[in-house]
Amino acid sequence: MPDGACIRRLEDGGVARRLPAGRHARIRKRCFFHRPGEGTMSRECNDEAYAAWELGHLQEAAELFMEAARIETAAAALRSPYATPDRTITSEARAAFCYWDAGDLEQARPLLRKVIQTDWKKARLWSDRHDTEKAFMRLILEAASQGNGAQFDALWLEASQRGQDLDYPFPTILPNQKKLLQAALLLERFDAVRQVLLRINPEHLQNDHELQLLKAMAEQRVEARVSASAAPRRPSLIRRLIRPFVSDRT
Repeated sequence: MPDGACIRRLEDGGVARRLPAGRHARIRKRCFFHRPGEGTMSRECNDEAYAAWELGHLQEAAELFMEAARIETAAAALRSPYATPDRTITSEARAAFCYWDAGDLEQARPLLRKVIQTDWKKARLWSDRHDTEKAFMRLILEAASQGNGAQFDALWLEASQRGQDLDYPFPTILPNQKKLLQAALLLERFDAVRQVLLRINPEHLQNDHELQLLKAMAEQRVEARVSASAAPRRPSLIRRLIRPFVSDRT
């Protein structure tokens, strides 16, 4: 790929095309020096942010998404309340994901919390409510990687309840299911493992060998845990050794 070229995600089937570096620079400059009310600037800034995201330039993408959010907030303030919904939160959500994946957790954390607490129906952005799951997924994986079982449990319960509120059962998104399944297995949270297994779409299993392996491994671990719990517990070695002496005294 030529130096500075960008890949732009298109809406029709996810086809990508290259953008010249000069256009990237021009739009970036216009994003940061826009005039209030220029709604097209928000869209163009988002386009550039997606291009940077696809190229793996996460910090750049996050900054562009945040600028797109600022432009959208200004533009929405000038629109009628019955016009196009304010999409500031959708740009902030993508900024949060990019910050987090770039390792800038402190910048991302408050944005992730804002996404989690968004009232998508009131904002007239109901179709974007899946961003809530993406936000929870990142926080839950962090807790699992740190071995923080208490935080994992609290976040999992919160995510499950939020999923019910949004009519979007947690977890629903396939890549998230894979990651969360591994996290739950790591911490031996078998109720969470079962929850993920119940959410897996059978159609996804047909050609996804990675998912098939994860599911089989998870089911084996769950079965082993159930078998271990059902087996009669043998008395400890010390108890077996002292039992004859206790019997003699009685």
